Amino acid sequence: MPQIVASVYSPPTDIDPTLRMKNLFTSKFNVSINDFNAKSSLWGNALNDKKGQILESLMINKKLYLINSEHTAPTFENTQGGKSWIDLTIAGGNVNDKIKSWTICETESLSFHKIIFFEFQTVLDQGLAKTMNLKQTDWDGVNNYLRQELRVKYTATTTRYQRNE
Repeated sequence: MPQIVASVYSPPTDIDPTLRMKNLFTSKFNVSINDFNAKSSLWGNALNDKKGQILESLMINKKLYLINSEHTAPTFENTQGGKSWIDLTIAGGNVNDKIKSWTICETESLSFHKIIFFEFQTVLDQGLAKTMNLKQTDWDGVNNYLRQELRVKYTATTTRYQRNE
């Protein structure tokens, strides 16, 4: 199943920030990095607002995970000393544990919003496919497996590559 990484902006005037992402979490394989302008103590704000409550409900109902920690630095700081935690990283349950090293960078972003950085660990990163001896590979078995798993229609016009020795 494809994994989707998206960015969502909900301006301060939005009453319901979830309307901008209603189709985003139709599967559990999604990550969303968002400027919701929503406040909740769950992600570090001192005050809660209606947008924050709506977002909390969506996360509970869709079984989504907040990657931010309430103990991190603010994600937004302006020149007048205003600070907030309005930029959120949210993940579906099947990718939640694949997000590593989530952090707020201190590098200048040319915005009041901080740069959010994280690593997304894939199957290959987890070491499941580290080495393969290509000389001993059963290519017919690989093709059969891929046809079965991916439900690929294999036709007589399909070209097979042969190794010249």
